[in-house]
This record gives sequence, structure tokens and C-alpha cells, in this order.
Amino acid sequence: MKKGFTLVELIGVIVILSLIITFVYPVIINIARDEKGKISNYERDMIINAAKLYIENNDVSIPNKISDPPACISISDLKESKFLKEVSEDVTTLYQGVDIKYESNGIVYELTASCS
Repeated sequence: MKKGFTLVELIGVIVILSLIITFVYPVIINIARDEKGKISNYERDMIINAAKLYIENNDVSIPNKISDPPACISISDLKESKFLKEVSEDVTTLYQGVDIKYESNGIVYELTASCS
């Protein structure tokens, strides 16, 4: 008796593997693309905490009522003043600073794409 696989068996395995790859590859690529656009909660919290420290140590006027315009602290200001050491490249391409607004539940800090 001969050992090995027949040509039909090898072609069958190749077809099955190619079908699996066809369906799995796009899913993996989409997951990787989605994750690249997000930043971690740790990094977001680090930037917001740096902005809070910046406000405490500098003369930054923050809104104290809803009608006040929001304040913004740029990430580059946080870096220059040594409140923020380093951030990932994803952060600097997605966000420019931290917006500080006064809402009904108090002061809100959030990352913003533009800092005016």
C-alpha cells in the first residue's frame, strides 16, 4: 500500500483552507483597523489628569457656569510644560487638546480634535 495523500485530497484541503482564510482575513483586518483608531482609557485619563494639574499650576480660567465658553488646553502645551511626558502617535493624530466645559453635572473634561 502506498503512503501519502492523493491529488484530490490535497486539492480539497487547499480549497477548505482558502475558504477559511477568505472569511477570517477581513474580520481580522477590520478589528486591527478599529483598534488602531482608539486610544486606551489609561492614556485618555493620563492626558485629562495632566490638564487638571496644568490648570492648578497655571493661570487658566475655566468655565464656572453653563453660559461660559469652554476652555481648551493643547496637548503640545501639556508636553512643553512637562505635565505630559509622552503620548502615542495615535493620540496626536486624533486629538489636539482637552476641552473643559461646564455642564449641569459640573466641569467636564474631554479630548477634542481641535483646540482653538
